[in-house]
Amino acid sequence: MKKLWIIGDSFSSNFYAPDEAEDGWKNLYCKYKGYHPKFFGEFVSEDLNMEYEVLTKGIFENYKMIELFIDNMDRFNDGDIISFGWTATSRIRFVNESTNQWEVINAHGMKGNHFQGMAISTLADIAANRYHKLYKIELIKWTKLISRSLPNVSIIHWTWTNNSYFRYETISNETEKKLNDLHWSENGHRQFADWFIGVHNKQIENKCFDLW
Repeated sequence: MKKLWIIGDSFSSNFYAPDEAEDGWKNLYCKYKGYHPKFFGEFVSEDLNMEYEVLTKGIFENYKMIELFIDNMDRFNDGDIISFGWTATSRIRFVNESTNQWEVINAHGMKGNHFQGMAISTLADIAANRYHKLYKIELIKWTKLISRSLPNVSIIHWTWTNNSYFRYETISNETEKKLNDLHWSENGHRQFADWFIGVHNKQIENKCFDLW
């Protein structure tokens, strides 16, 4: 059976999060809805009669997404679909020398003087620099390389950070700011799923990066 593979950040994950805090945005939204809402992966897999698997669960940045894509290349089969939902270029990772593991952070709004031995001001400067358009150009080049590496797999690249292109309903919109969260609502995910399927079926031209 053909499979939908999902690579991305929190916009590419389902709402059911039993391992997260009860006051986390996903669980608060589930409580508001009274059930576990669907995200676009479920809508797409149902509409196209495919299985789906989310490869990225948690906080991810673009380098980690590329790494996971490479690690799973032998699992992708002809006819599969990969959703590659890139995150903000300002999100960064660095090596935590105390654990010898990657730390992924969004440095904006961080408090304190240091984080894992690095000055927060330094991390914030690095993140701010990564807003430059050259990082977006770099990302677009990655999309070309990734797509050409698997010619028989449909890879759809997109980024929620293009707010002028993806104007879908948010949790904040749906709840009238009772939950002030800018992630897409269940209806927003349905809207995105329709766009995604349209791109896959070549009924819609993917202009996400043209207008970014």
